[in-house]
Amino acid sequence: MTLFERDHSFFERAGEHDTLLVLFNYLDQPLEARSHRRFMDGLACNRLFLHSGRNDWFQNGIPGIADSFDELIDFCRTLPERLGASRVLYLGHSMGAFGALGCGLGAGAERILASVPEIDLLRPGSVSATRLVSEDLRFSSVRPLLEANGHIPVHVVAGRNWSADMEAVRSIETQPNVTVSLLDCKHETFPYLRDQDRLAPMIRAFVEGEDVGAVLDGL
Repeated sequence: MTLFERDHSFFERAGEHDTLLVLFNYLDQPLEARSHRRFMDGLACNRLFLHSGRNDWFQNGIPGIADSFDELIDFCRTLPERLGASRVLYLGHSMGAFGALGCGLGAGAERILASVPEIDLLRPGSVSATRLVSEDLRFSSVRPLLEANGHIPVHVVAGRNWSADMEAVRSIETQPNVTVSLLDCKHETFPYLRDQDRLAPMIRAFVEGEDVGAVLDGL
């Protein structure tokens, strides 16, 4: 089976585009689901959907592609040549945001959109503290990558009504190249944005290189 056919990695070519959007699965997402796909109609980008198959925060990579988070980063470094992309963007929500940050920063993304990311796994009150399933925690933090980031724009979206997410945001909001949008919700930022009719416009702004924060103003 090829990269384009695996259950855990599904490539969708939307046209002759040089932009690739890499999306990571969120918590409890069914294997057959494609992350946020229905909010991408008409976007001028191809899409690569990555699914770890369980709530392990990508500690065991992606079946058929990589056996660890570090190997997953190495795989992502090959995407521009493998899929003919000059722009590679990374997007994820909750657990998927950890994958988007780690792989996007490690592989050299053009920009990253991370919704309610955990920066250090297993922090008290965090989702991973109660939901992470992995026998071996080998990649527990994206903080070193954020601190070393010299040029990749990272936009973080978080709900101001969830203390663990706010703690994570406050710990990185002064890092170079990090911008933050706070919403009037808890951890469920993407469902909240969907209900406010802002999820599709936000993703479009992100893909088209526009100001994501401007789309979310007033929320």
